[in-house]
Amino acid sequence: MRPNAAAALAQRWSAIHRLLFRKYYVDEVYDAAIVNPALRFSTNILWKRADAGVIDGAVNGMGKAVQGLASI
Repeated sequence: MRPNAAAALAQRWSAIHRLLFRKYYVDEVYDAAIVNPALRFSTNILWKRADAGVIDGAVNGMGKAVQGLASI
């Protein structure tokens, strides 16, 4: 047995070792292409505009309408 064989091969073939160790950079590409755009879309469009603007606006509008009707 050669306990340092793995380290020696990793050092000799450092570019290939890095590519395999990083799993062909699939996770990084997936994050950049799918996760980050979906996160930006959900934060900027779904949460800030749809939820805060439309849904909260409708609920607050109904509250004001009921309040207005109650004061008649």
